[in-house]
Amino acid sequence: MSIVYEYLKQIQEKNQTLLTPSVPPKRRRAFLPLVSVSILIAVILLIFFLFLSHSMGRSLSQILPKPKEITGPAPATVSTSKGAMLEGIIYNPTHPFAIFSGKMMEVGGRVEDDEVMFITPDSVTLKNLKDHSSRTLRL
Repeated sequence: MSIVYEYLKQIQEKNQTLLTPSVPPKRRRAFLPLVSVSILIAVILLIFFLFLSHSMGRSLSQILPKPKEITGPAPATVSTSKGAMLEGIIYNPTHPFAIFSGKMMEVGGRVEDDEVMFITPDSVTLKNLKDHSSRTLRL
């Protein structure tokens, strides 16, 4: 009888292994400790860096290099008849701008008694609204 019992037991074990699919272990659980350890190391390094900079009496602004100042010639200015200054041109072929006394003007804009007619990369043409004369200001 024990032989029959053992045979039935073996058959039952085979059926159970066939019915239950073999699922590989989830990798997410193995990945979580790695992420946790990485975050912990980053926090420890940050605390160490802050402590080190504080103990040396230097702040972060003293450690990092200062940005370089951009120096160059002063922008050229050209004044209109009543004192508005052409300070610069922002040229885009589809939408150019001229800067008069800190204000951006586009074609059709008014500067005192003048209207902006054309803007090129290095000049602005103005038309006087009173006497309809035009003049070109160059940078």
